Amino acid sequence: MKGIKLALLVFLLFTIALLLPGCKGVVPSPGATEDDTSVTGQILMPFCCLLLDEMEDTEITNQISRYSGSECYDETDIWRPTPGALVELREVDDCKVKYSTTTDEEGNYEFTDVKPGMYILTVYCPTDTGYFLKDVIEKKAGEALDAGIPDCDSTSLAFVLEYIGDTYCHCQIICPCFQNKEWNKEYKLIEKIATSPEVNMQIDIPAILAHEDFGTLCNVDSQGNLIEDDLVDLVCSKLQGCCIGPGATTDGNGNGGDDTPALEVVKTADPTTYYEAGQVITYTITVENTGDMDLTGIVVNDDTADTGPTYVSGDTGADNILSVGETWTYTASYTITEDDLDLTSITNTADATSDEGATDDDTAEVDKLTLTCKGETAWGGDSEGSGAAWWYYFDTSGASTQAIYAGQKLTDGTVTYDNDNNGVLYINLGSAMVLDSSKDHPVKIQGYNTIPSSKPVPGQFTTYKGTSLTIENVGTGYNYYAIHLDVVVLCE
Repeated sequence: MKGIKLALLVFLLFTIALLLPGCKGVVPSPGATEDDTSVTGQILMPFCCLLLDEMEDTEITNQISRYSGSECYDETDIWRPTPGALVELREVDDCKVKYSTTTDEEGNYEFTDVKPGMYILTVYCPTDTGYFLKDVIEKKAGEALDAGIPDCDSTSLAFVLEYIGDTYCHCQIICPCFQNKEWNKEYKLIEKIATSPEVNMQIDIPAILAHEDFGTLCNVDSQGNLIEDDLVDLVCSKLQGCCIGPGATTDGNGNGGDDTPALEVVKTADPTTYYEAGQVITYTITVENTGDMDLTGIVVNDDTADTGPTYVSGDTGADNILSVGETWTYTASYTITEDDLDLTSITNTADATSDEGATDDDTAEVDKLTLTCKGETAWGGDSEGSGAAWWYYFDTSGASTQAIYAGQKLTDGTVTYDNDNNGVLYINLGSAMVLDSSKDHPVKIQGYNTIPSSKPVPGQFTTYKGTSLTIENVGTGYNYYAIHLDVVVLCE
């Protein structure tokens, strides 16, 4: 019996010795960590999304009084952390909300016990649930996730993934700026682009999440020119000035991207050739915001223009902000000098700058025509006159605008008859003729009720003689006009 007790004692001591290390905890195997299931981030929204009890300081109250309606959503420079905002998470391929919480006083939120996977995050304006922002986040096992601040790119990406995956879950809750028929058209366009066999669309979800690639879109514009863009940018351009956030573009892990200021200047000339001093060249200058941030303080210069550049159109809302994708149009002019006639062409450059550092320029070239100037006789009108010699006349019962023939050849010049105000004739010599300045009266007109049977003698015309190309008071009682012009035809 004593031997048995001794054996039991030894066994118990051995067992305790084995268990003692366990009291201090088992050393984990290499690579094993405790799973961190949290997802955090911050929400910034417009003042109109702040609850009244959060607006205590005078500065906020004054700014609210200045911004209302759509301006409240547009002015992202005065957005603030948003307390009390509902934040939801749902799996990217499912409409069911998996997790929900609200933001604290600093606009921060936190989800716990979030399982690994890809999620759509949606945050709603506390005072207007029709306004929301979105993000796409990827929760990895064992890693805490800082989702950053939702912005334009993240909202656009979420919309794209929802539409491609057919999980658009907000048919009855649409952002205020999308409450128009055009928004549905844009979504259909996105879906068509993403699925069309005629479009080379490649969508790499991991690359999109890492902001390395937003899906390459190759297509042609209305003029048949090849364009390359991405699907997220296509959506984002529709969100600008509406559902955009002031936060930096993030990859769902708090990694920010930089906004890039950029613009493109395009300059064109009309006409594109010159031949004499005093000729005016009109320039059209367009400035487009091709970057991913709004631009302010736009200044456009032209190095040799006589007048301008002068703003014409394009500033939507007249807010002096060149928004992303927006194009402003300017005009300028230059008058040809005698010195320019010694050149083969003239060039001048327009440039544009912004306060954010964006800059670009473009040059327009106007060629001088090498001319052989030949004096010719011209007649205005579509009707060919009778007799051995060639001539034309204007029949008032025909078209109000008729042609000009010079040297028996049709030109691009025209004559227009206005029956009002006792009759007015407007003569346009076109691009290849000028009046012969060596003649005292290069414009001669005679009205007739019965057209002559042969070419009349211009020197005997009495209705008008002079140099004007707009002739008033030619009378309304005449059926026909013989319009004789002494011109110089310009030939290249």
